[in-house]
Amino acid sequence: MVAYAGFAALVVVGGFILALRYAVLPNIEAYRSDIEGLLTRATGQKVSIAQIKADWRGWRPEFSLSGVVVYDDAGRPALELKRIENSLSWLSLLVFEPRFHHFRVHEPDLRVRRGMDGTITVAGILVKE
Repeated sequence: MVAYAGFAALVVVGGFILALRYAVLPNIEAYRSDIEGLLTRATGQKVSIAQIKADWRGWRPEFSLSGVVVYDDAGRPALELKRIENSLSWLSLLVFEPRFHHFRVHEPDLRVRRGMDGTITVAGILVKE
């Protein structure tokens, strides 16, 4: 019985990997608006992504996001990231949340603003004193 359960788990994980490799990754650009929405909800600030590419590097899926912009409450760019490269860890499957093997940010442009009332925002986030 344990052998059947182990085999079934192997088939499910294998099917997931094959679907990721041949169906999701080649069409990742089609999910860009969904990914932007997830990032916007997670950060509480509008996030836009100019381009997403995905590939398979060794045993791990790898993603590259270009032109990532995080906006402040006034709709101005607060943080711009020219390119983000990351590779997911297989630990993500066990904990049901994204875990990264590596995460690299290229050419970040962070904006710090001081309002007329003395408030300071970093990347559109209010810094409390």
